[in-house]
Amino acid sequence: MDTEVTKAYYAGKKRADICSCDYCRNFMDEVKSAYPEAAEYLSSIGVDIALPYEVLLPIENDDGTMDYYAVDYFICGEPDGFEDTKVGDITVQVAEAYPRPDNYDGSYFVITLGTFRIRRRTDKYAFR
Repeated sequence: MDTEVTKAYYAGKKRADICSCDYCRNFMDEVKSAYPEAAEYLSSIGVDIALPYEVLLPIENDDGTMDYYAVDYFICGEPDGFEDTKVGDITVQVAEAYPRPDNYDGSYFVITLGTFRIRRRTDKYAFR
């Protein structure tokens, strides 16, 4: 894992580079404040929690939240030495399957985090 190259990769990313669906935008808006411990962990390995590589469609709950079971993040380098872990209630593990990026030629791997329970912002977004 190359934290500095990962950090540079994320420094070049913008919110507009990520999916623009309401589910993803809701996640990007809420995750950092809802899961500061996970945000700090990801930051320590060069990742911006608000810029996921891929988000699986969440499940809407009756209590005004959504469960995001799998959120993927891009890591530059090889997974040598990376260990699956748990950060608070969030599991972190190396992903087994993911799409290849169009804009990166170096070695990389993807980690999956979940489950995030995030507030559903019906005041900002129209979920379908």
